[in-house]
Amino acid sequence: MRSRHTFPPAGPTVLIESTYLFAELSKKVFSLAQPLPRGIEYRIALRNMTSYGKPCKLGRRMDGPWRDVALGMYGNNAPASEAVFSVKWDEVEIDPKVIAFLLVSKIYEWFGVEHEGIPYTERIDNKSLIAPEQIQALR
Repeated sequence: MRSRHTFPPAGPTVLIESTYLFAELSKKVFSLAQPLPRGIEYRIALRNMTSYGKPCKLGRRMDGPWRDVALGMYGNNAPASEAVFSVKWDEVEIDPKVIAFLLVSKIYEWFGVEHEGIPYTERIDNKSLIAPEQIQALR
């Protein structure tokens, strides 16, 4: 029987995929805006990052044969119960993969995880970005 004091972790996959999908949606919405915005500020807020007095954890990419798996139980603790992160995007073309990476990387930094520990990412043309095809491959 499951204790009422335990919650299944949402995990890095949910965080990264939902952030990417929101950035993708924003690209579609702002492409219809008249006039086009001169800049966009994206924000993500984390609230109530504790469960019964214990800090939530964020999983990082594992080493060895587990390299492509991010396990929350081995993650770092949230340093506080709340945080707000933002990214300003001033470029004409909205790039959801880059925007999602910029937002997610701020969260991982807050949890004390370096960029190399963020799952579902790749580097293209000297830019770090979210790789949605890596998430889709999980299905």
